[in-house]
This record gives sequence, structure tokens and C-alpha cells, in this order.
Amino acid sequence: TTSSESARLVEMKERVLQALRLWHKPASDGNPLQTLHAYQRLQQTEQLSLRSASNELLRRALDQLRLTHSEESDILQQRFIDDTTAYVVGNRFNLSEGNIFLKQNRGIHYLAELLCQQESLLASGQRAAKIARLEKPTYTQLFGSSVLSEQVRDLLLKPEPPWIVALEGLGGIGKTALADALTRTLIEEDVWDDVAWVTARQTVMNLGGALKEVERPALSVEALVENLCSQLLPELSPATGSSFDGRQRALGERLKAARHLIVIDNLETVRDVEILLATLRTWVNPSKILLTTRQRLLSEPDIAHHPLSELDQEAALQLVRFEAQTRHLPDLLAASDDELLPIYQAVGGNPLALRLTVGQLHIHSLD
Repeated sequence: TTSSESARLVEMKERVLQALRLWHKPASDGNPLQTLHAYQRLQQTEQLSLRSASNELLRRALDQLRLTHSEESDILQQRFIDDTTAYVVGNRFNLSEGNIFLKQNRGIHYLAELLCQQESLLASGQRAAKIARLEKPTYTQLFGSSVLSEQVRDLLLKPEPPWIVALEGLGGIGKTALADALTRTLIEEDVWDDVAWVTARQTVMNLGGALKEVERPALSVEALVENLCSQLLPELSPATGSSFDGRQRALGERLKAARHLIVIDNLETVRDVEILLATLRTWVNPSKILLTTRQRLLSEPDIAHHPLSELDQEAALQLVRFEAQTRHLPDLLAASDDELLPIYQAVGGNPLALRLTVGQLHIHSLD
């Protein structure tokens, strides 16, 4: 095993022991298993209380452990669930107290291994589910955004204000691409309990420059709630008979109870932005909101504003060459900086404008 896997196992053993000791305690005494994916799934799907969900997770793990290590599982059952002393358990197993503690520690080790394996599988599945909620990337590689990307990432990871972060800039400047890349990185790092992505985009431009209308209603508070519920609380669909107010309340409770990253793309197309922002503010802490917008929301003091600027000359020419290679334009790829510089001088550093220009070279010569 790697050093990180060993560290996770040591931490899991400590959590398991603490959770077993808390079996008969009230939920207010703590819950060392509450950050586990298995615990969160159990609580959500079966609507169990905090302590009941923790105990049920341990009970199922003990049942599974009994298939391979029945004696250790039975000892843990009697010691913690039945609340029996080591002396009494030793008499039942015809073992000394020292051997009971030895087998108890061994059982905790096996239990921790089992839960670590379970967490690894669940985390992999949940990462795939989170990634599936994102739109298909419109980029292959980002250029010139590393510094801003790190700044925004640091803000999103801090468990403190600002709770709302806005990527602001002109159309085509790369707001959605940066938000997507950041979100994918954070999903792989597994730093959020859950992630949701909502787009308000009404039109899509292809690389031929044509605009296509998207059959999607303008994003309202009601549409946002329904969209987020479909991703985060699918069990509360309208088909189940739950009311909109009930779904909105459940959504707010979930976002306040666990750390979520909610991305809202193309905020400029949202109706009643002020009303939507007021709703978002009731959902944050510990959850955070990442917005992309063409509008500068400078009148909103609790939003961290991150304007995206155009690419500088070096990054712009790197993008042009990358597009030339991707689209198999050998003449453009072989061109010198001096030959490519007029593109930057005429078009500037807007990534979409540069990509549209490269697209014209399938028809026109560089000159």
C-alpha cells in the first residue's frame, strides 16, 4: 500500500473505534463517520437519524466482516453493541482479557480495511456521477489562466467567506472553460460532498461562427431549484407528490448541512438576478457558489469578483498553434511568430475570437 493509503487506514481505525464507543451515546456527542460516502448515502436513502445512520453503517460492516472473520466480528458485537465487559466476553470465548483486547483491535483493523475499500469504490462512482452533471468541455487545453485558476481554487476551498465567487468577462473570454476545469479538478480531489452544474445559456456558437438557439427556458429561481433537486435530490421529484416548497426547503437544508459546490453558468441570461442572488445567499456556508457572467456584479459586496482578461501575445500565439495542430493546418503550424502576430494584432486575445479566426484558415490563406 502507498503511504497515503496507510494514513487513510490509520485514520479509519481511529474513526471506527470512536464510532463503536459512541454506539449508545446521543448524536450530540459526535459522529466520526459522517463524512464517509457510505454514511451519507445511507442517511439520504433511508432517512435515518445521525446516530442511527452511523450505527447501521457499522452493523452492516460487522455483518460483512462476520463472513470472513466471525470471531473478531462477534467480539466487537458483544463489546460495543451489547456493551459487555472484556472479562465477561473472555469467559464466553474461553480467552483471557488480553486476548480479547488483541482480537478486538484486530477486528477494528479488519473493519477499517473493509470500510476503506468500500469508500474507494463509492468515491470512484460518485466522482463519475458528478462529472456526468457537467457539460461536455468545449476546450482541450487552457492557456494563460493558471494564476487566476489557483486564486479562485484557493477561495473555493477555504471554509469561510466569500461564499459566492464570480468569473466575469466578455463572451468567449473563457469563463465557462475555466469554471469547468476548476470543477473537474475539485471533483477529482474529492473535496466536496457533492457538486451540481446549472447552465442558463440560451444560445451556443459553433466554431464556424453560427449561433444556435438552445431549447431551454430562462433560468428563474423555480427552474434553478428544480434543476438542482433533479441532480442532488432525485428522490423528491414532482412525481413523488412533494410540493415545490418542500423541495426548496429540503434543498436548502441539504446545502446547509454538507459542503456542496454549485456552479451557475451564464448568469447574464437569468431573469431577476437580484432575486436569484438573494436565494443563493440562503444556501451558502458551508456550500459555495461559482458564477460565470458577462455582467460585473460590483454592487454585490459579498461576491468575490474575478474578471478574466484577454490572453497576452505569447498565450494567444500558443493557442493559435494548438488549434492549428488540432485541426491539421500544417502551414499555420509552421508559421513564425512574425507571421502569426498580425492575427493577434487584429483579433486581440479573446480565445473564442482566435479559434474562430483559425477556423477561417480552412477556406482562406493566412495572407
